Amino acid sequence: MTINFKKVDHQNKDEIKKIYTDSFPLDEMFPYDLLIELSNDTDHLFFALYEDEALIGMNYLILEKDLLYVLYLAIGKNNQSKGYGKSVIQEILRKYPQKRIFLNIEEVDSKYENYNQRAKRKSFYQSLGFISQNYLYVSGKGVSFETMAVNGSVSREEVGELFDYFKTLD
Repeated sequence: MTINFKKVDHQNKDEIKKIYTDSFPLDEMFPYDLLIELSNDTDHLFFALYEDEALIGMNYLILEKDLLYVLYLAIGKNNQSKGYGKSVIQEILRKYPQKRIFLNIEEVDSKYENYNQRAKRKSFYQSLGFISQNYLYVSGKGVSFETMAVNGSVSREEVGELFDYFKTLD
């Protein structure tokens, strides 16, 4: 399976927006137009994900110093559970071996209605080598996230600095 990363552009941005809005809760989303605007920067990479010519998903990556943050990764509903998410993460790991790569997942706790989904997501990332950083980061919208990283640890302060940047734009 070969996944192609193509920059989000005027031809695919409406399809990507649908995947984005279908995949993330409102309190975990930045304004879509802001993501488009920032992705013109070389440090913010907004990709449509394709297998051959078929759109399968989207991701948004932020490069900062020796860090790569996977802000969003979503596979379209019709393409889930087919190994695409795993292939995308493996490609990111292959392309950026020198970077400490991290992401945030929703806090995994049985108090949440979708606990099983959260636990499955954490297990998925663990299977790809990501390690919990053993702290929670609470977003400006009050959502608790667990940080997971590969290729080294990432401090709460580093995560906070990244999100502080977005607070200035929101």
